[in-house]
Amino acid sequence: MKFVRSISACVALLVLPLVSHAEQKTELPASPWTVTVGTKAWLSTWTSWEITRVQAGGSSLQALTPLSSDSEVAFTPFVNLRHERLFATASFMTDTDYTLESSLSSRSGTRSERDLNVGYDILPGLSLTAGYKQLTQDVGGEYKWRGPTLAASVSAPLQSGLSAYGTYGIGWLKATLPTEDASGSTSLDADYTVSEFGLAYSFDRERTGFATLTLTMGYRAQTVITRDYALSSQPGGAVYANDDARDFTQGLTFSVIGTF
Repeated sequence: MKFVRSISACVALLVLPLVSHAEQKTELPASPWTVTVGTKAWLSTWTSWEITRVQAGGSSLQALTPLSSDSEVAFTPFVNLRHERLFATASFMTDTDYTLESSLSSRSGTRSERDLNVGYDILPGLSLTAGYKQLTQDVGGEYKWRGPTLAASVSAPLQSGLSAYGTYGIGWLKATLPTEDASGSTSLDADYTVSEFGLAYSFDRERTGFATLTLTMGYRAQTVITRDYALSSQPGGAVYANDDARDFTQGLTFSVIGTF
């Protein structure tokens, strides 16, 4: 989708949007324990990479070639358990198929994510979380990234029932490759970033009769940069360069969240 790609200049721990925190602050529950469940739909495009060979000065050199997809909808169910200011969240993005294309090839790819996070509300409308992320991709072989993450989330009421939210996170991941790079390595370091911002509208228990219901709409961008992938000259030749492989997923999000 051209419109979605046009906003990809925004910078990519899946974190439960703080909208669930915002509605909890406006309506204090009778019990210090609350459970929040929901799902997020992510209308996302995915830019990945593949290893190709290019001719340069009579030599055949390896190169990192970008692959780009059209928009697909990825669903992420999640559950959040909260005790006063302390909370824990588990989420997973279901296997989502994309068609990735470059000027040289077209292939199918699959993405999925798993996240576990714990967090604390340090101020009204401001939370910090720490967690662990696993990102799996299958593009002619299984690539996997794992590691710790940190994030900060903010929320602000705008008017009755309506609020704005934002989150930004970073991570230090270890990539596991299906095949060796030119240096013989199948394990590389990777940097992870994610940002999301948007609007939320909440319906309290008096209006729904069973739970607080929150609807959100936002934009999410996620980047994984795998560092120092070794590239070779002629097949089986020596390493001639180390390059960073960039993976970027972005697009609009829509969530339905219930707090009990």
